[in-house]
Amino acid sequence: MPWLDQVNAVLEAWYPGQSGGPSIADLLFGKTNPSGQLPITFPASVDQLPRPTIPQPSDNVTPFPVNYFEGFNVGYKWYDANRLTPLFPFGYGPSYATFSFSNAALVNNLSSVSNPKFQVSFTLSNTGAVAGAEVGQVYLGLPASTGEPPRRLVGWQKVTLQPGASQTISIEVDENDSSHPLSIWDPTSGAWAVAPGQYPVYLGNSSGAASLTTVGSFTVGS
Repeated sequence: MPWLDQVNAVLEAWYPGQSGGPSIADLLFGKTNPSGQLPITFPASVDQLPRPTIPQPSDNVTPFPVNYFEGFNVGYKWYDANRLTPLFPFGYGPSYATFSFSNAALVNNLSSVSNPKFQVSFTLSNTGAVAGAEVGQVYLGLPASTGEPPRRLVGWQKVTLQPGASQTISIEVDENDSSHPLSIWDPTSGAWAVAPGQYPVYLGNSSGAASLTTVGSFTVGS
């Protein structure tokens, strides 16, 4: 977006459908407060992408190899692992309201694989002049021995607040969920496994490092 410094805001409408026109008008004129969060990352330039240029086949029928050298570093994890600051990070989404996070705490720390869950509690406040929604996002770092990216999204909650209102929120992260947020796949045993080591926990409103606060950490024994 080379023209970004020439505008006050950018509204991404995605797939608005047949009622897109009135909906966008309501957003632009302030009748409705936008509250969506980006499901992808917008790079600052194509040079930040794993492949700045697209591999070109020799023809339309001959197979050609594609090397997925980025491994686990897919999407926002690529930028995190390579310490790149994107134009807009995954999960980003400002609105006409402003919000603040406070009193963040790590509760019921996971200390063994027999209790594979933990909670992050915090207070979310609408510090703006209009009602709006914000998404609290919890990210988890895995031990370096796992070879995983620096952080993974493991929990979130969207909350709508009136101006000046606050709400205490608790987000639980449970390894028994289908996404297995705390573990890695062990090809030897053919099962998900929680690795021993330290697990830092972060809270924010996007995957961008600048928007995240370290809530605490817990250690899983061997």
